Amino acid sequence: MQYRLAMSYYDQLKPVEQDQGLTARALDQFKKLVKEYPESRYAPDALAKIDICRGRLAQKELFIANYYYNLGNPGAARQRLDGILKNYPRALVLPETLFLLAEVNFKEGRTDEAVQLLRRLSAEYPYSEWGKRAAQRLSATTTTR
Repeated sequence: MQYRLAMSYYDQLKPVEQDQGLTARALDQFKKLVKEYPESRYAPDALAKIDICRGRLAQKELFIANYYYNLGNPGAARQRLDGILKNYPRALVLPETLFLLAEVNFKEGRTDEAVQLLRRLSAEYPYSEWGKRAAQRLSATTTTR
């Protein structure tokens, strides 16, 4: 029953741009299933679904951070980005999060912090789109300094 309850929320997940309340509920129910029934045949699937739900919640936070950044509110964007780093450290959106946080730092005049983030990004994710962008941004930044 616990699995069916969790799946009832999971099957109704909305696109990342929309409210993620159902995602949070599904996550809670999958966590409950794994905690209370760790030997269940549904536990492995629940663990996989937990990762998916956490990823979607991180994507939503990044979506909102981008919105705030594009609106010209880097402080609000920073709060969302810091939340992703704290609450979803293994999320697939981590490289994009680091890049946007570096851009926020540049916008706020924190050039040294921004450069550190770009270096970390290009070192840890050199073959990703965001790692390549970081390397380009670093080379552009060092030539203008």
